[in-house]
Amino acid sequence: YTGEDGFELFIDNASIEKIFEELVEKGAEYGLKPCGLGCRDTLRLEAGLPLYGQELDDKHTPLQSMISWSVKLNKESDFIGKSALCDFDQKKFSDTMIGFEVAGKSIPRTGMEIIRENDESAGYVTSGTFSPTLKKNIGIAYIKKGLETSTELSVKIRNKTEKISIVNLPFYKRSTR
Repeated sequence: YTGEDGFELFIDNASIEKIFEELVEKGAEYGLKPCGLGCRDTLRLEAGLPLYGQELDDKHTPLQSMISWSVKLNKESDFIGKSALCDFDQKKFSDTMIGFEVAGKSIPRTGMEIIRENDESAGYVTSGTFSPTLKKNIGIAYIKKGLETSTELSVKIRNKTEKISIVNLPFYKRSTR
């Protein structure tokens, strides 16, 4: 979920409290700290990873959502949705996913509108937050195809309009050691 190494544990309810306390205690010397969903979501966004219900939904294919690497269309075996993806025509979809940074101090949030200079709707924010790692306001959005290189886009945040710059995803990538 975060772009970092990690583990997901499935533990029965009766054991979870004891195991959690032991992990926190033994992990303290390594800097281990528990985090909640807000932290997880910020890390996910910085890593440019999509989340179902945000960037991934029933209106967009994996091919639009920057995760085409997760679908192997050349496999001989069949899977649910394979025929629809094989017949996928990029031209029939009118939007594409982008990463963006906000020029101002306002924080973009899910559902906020992306607009062009003439106030024409250009898309919407799927995820947005302040990035503590980058010290910037960042977001992911779906925008109309053909605007991927536009320099005239803004996001409507409450009663303000903040200029945005399209950037490559991920926003942050851990350096390899």
